[in-house]
Amino acid sequence: MKRDSEHATVLVTGGAARLGAAIVRRLASDGWQILLHYGRSETPAQALADEIRAQGGRCHPVQAHLTEAGEAERLFETALRHCNRVDALINNAAMFPEEDRFGRLSTDEQARLMQLNLYSPLALIQALAEQPSLDSGSVVNLLDARLYRPGTDHFHYRLAKGGLLQATRNLALELAPRIRVNGVAPGAILPPPGKDSAWLAAQKTGCIPLQRTGSAGDIAQAVAFLLAAPFVTGQVLAVDGGEFLA
Repeated sequence: MKRDSEHATVLVTGGAARLGAAIVRRLASDGWQILLHYGRSETPAQALADEIRAQGGRCHPVQAHLTEAGEAERLFETALRHCNRVDALINNAAMFPEEDRFGRLSTDEQARLMQLNLYSPLALIQALAEQPSLDSGSVVNLLDARLYRPGTDHFHYRLAKGGLLQATRNLALELAPRIRVNGVAPGAILPPPGKDSAWLAAQKTGCIPLQRTGSAGDIAQAVAFLLAAPFVTGQVLAVDGGEFLA
């Protein structure tokens, strides 16, 4: 999307590390001005912004705790102080508690997870849509390929991401034709915190038709494709090597 993105701005939540950092690097290389959101990862966020600027790109770190109500709106207001308009939004920030089983999380933990994984993304989409100067916008929500198959693991995470999946499709209708809304659903891409890539490969490759795991670059490429596809909306692109085929 280089031709269209040369003067366009994208807000990437959770952009300082892991998938978010890969998305930020890819979109910066495509010519986007980046608003790099972070929560507590100030040092990695500043380092990534410096890296992009050193390569001739434009990147502004913006901080907000999206686990808290009202922070999404404050984040968007802060973002607009760095640019005239936000043209695209990548809802990537998420919580993925290891012990997230039904009845295991406290009420406060549930509220924080739902706020970060569902309510804050919706608030950011609303803020994007309410910009009077935005003629054509795009949203990409990071989802999860496991949503296509029921499971007993990560109950509240699945609940929140499932809500965001439904919102992706509904808002594609609600916000058309001015704003396109799509999703990317990663499969086996990165190991959980504390584990390495060998652990991920041992856990997953046997049930993946392509017989390998993916990379953060695969997800960044999918996000870049959806931003650059003007006739695609309401779609969720599973990047899972075929693992969750029906």
